Amino acid sequence: MTRPNLNAVAIVPPALDGAVGSTGFHVLRARRKVLPEWLYFGVQTKRFIEEMSSVVQGALYPAVRPKDIRAFRLPAPPVEEQCRIVAEIEKQFSRLDEAVANLQRVKANLRRYERAVLAEAVGDQGIEPLGELPAGWMWKALPDLGELGRGKSKHRPRDDIRLYGGPFPFIQTGDVRRSGGLIKEFTQTYSEFGLAQSRLWPAGTLCITIAANIAETGILAMPACFPDSVVGFLSDDKTLTRFVEFFMRTAREDLERFAPATAQKNINLAILERVVVPVPSPAERDRIVAEVDRRLSIVREVETEVDMNLKRAQALRQSVLQAAFACKLPA
Repeated sequence: MTRPNLNAVAIVPPALDGAVGSTGFHVLRARRKVLPEWLYFGVQTKRFIEEMSSVVQGALYPAVRPKDIRAFRLPAPPVEEQCRIVAEIEKQFSRLDEAVANLQRVKANLRRYERAVLAEAVGDQGIEPLGELPAGWMWKALPDLGELGRGKSKHRPRDDIRLYGGPFPFIQTGDVRRSGGLIKEFTQTYSEFGLAQSRLWPAGTLCITIAANIAETGILAMPACFPDSVVGFLSDDKTLTRFVEFFMRTAREDLERFAPATAQKNINLAILERVVVPVPSPAERDRIVAEVDRRLSIVREVETEVDMNLKRAQALRQSVLQAAFACKLPA
């Protein structure tokens, strides 16, 4: 069951007094001798979120009942003490916000560096031949480099429970998007019944999404099935597959231009069949792939450290709130 977003909280400013809000929100009005900021920080505590998560009701539109929110108990020290504690929370949160902003800038710089590394490796020339290539390089269409075909999920309805729950990984567009270039994790599996109406692609297959998230890519770390919203590229040359995966990352924006302006953008296999890749000699390709992998591994290491620090910052926020509502923040 989907959980409501219990972190979506805000104080309505005086300028919006009298505004009408969605029924997806519950409005709390501070009583006399209780600061609005005290309530605002109180409903961000881990204790509040956990208690409300335990009383969510409804399958189609999960929500927390107003009476359950009103039943939650917060300590209420004198207003002067509330003012002092709120000021201390805001001071410490300001420092954390500055640290988080710095970490987010590092992540943005890592993304720019990654794009620059890939553009340097495969050439930033788009998906059509636009000029001369270095000596030993050639333009090659994807079907000339390996097998190119859509995934299969023929059975209808697609949500038939007989399809799922077996031992065969079933890769979806979201799994490709989250893969970082190598698909090792998945959220669904096929049964024998599911496999019979699909195809099991071997490890080393390059997956390219053509719906929802256009031209997201990842290489299978294990044999897997995928639906027709994903195209598979299969070559006996693992280094070539990796090089093509690098190229597709740089071509993502170009491919998105071919998607019709509909609610859910998508492209088709015919578009991918016309994509041409600047391919170097095998020796040069091996050198490029090894160097790109080396540089991207450094990016991943730094990114992992940044993500750990972002999690620490979130944990520190909860530590500050826990101390505040235990009335243990230093005076």
